[in-house]
Amino acid sequence: TDLAGRCLVSLAEKDDQNYIGVVMGCTPKDENGQIQHYEFEDTDTLMRWAFTNLSYLCTVERDSPVGEVTVRLCKETDHVLAIPQADYYSIIPNDSQDSVIIEPHLANTEINAPVERGQVLGYATVYCAGEEIGKINLVAADSCEKSGWLAFVDALRKIFTSKIFLVIATIILILLFTLIGFNIYYNQKRKRLFNSKIRKQK
Repeated sequence: TDLAGRCLVSLAEKDDQNYIGVVMGCTPKDENGQIQHYEFEDTDTLMRWAFTNLSYLCTVERDSPVGEVTVRLCKETDHVLAIPQADYYSIIPNDSQDSVIIEPHLANTEINAPVERGQVLGYATVYCAGEEIGKINLVAADSCEKSGWLAFVDALRKIFTSKIFLVIATIILILLFTLIGFNIYYNQKRKRLFNSKIRKQK
């Protein structure tokens, strides 16, 4: 239509990658009033620019650590590496390959063993030239077995540092000191009575 101008949606393939081009609102006539099909010229220019300046690359490699999480209750190690769950591919400008940034978002900075290899620990946001281009899960690089002894010690620590235990311990200490004080007072009183009887006998 006159309002929409000339529009064209096209599909092109290069290096096994498909590109979809969309041009809209192209002028149907040139400055002399002659009918023109600028939508074809603009699409050709657009596609050739994409073929020349864009590349489909692996921007995040699997098994490349991007963070770590502290692991408790494991005898063999105290941390586990967070790696991408899989390779992540995306189309980016050729001159922006060095500007890819992976920003990790870990669910927890510390977890308890056991940890299974491949267990999801969070996700990472992938940026290219400051623009977000995707997200990918972060998983544990290795398994971490739980130590029964460390788990037992940790259970004892939790018991001895719990509020209930501290309250009970405080009450017991108060009763103990009260009993000791009463015992000292009673012994001193008995001693005074004993000395008094001795003096009377003399």
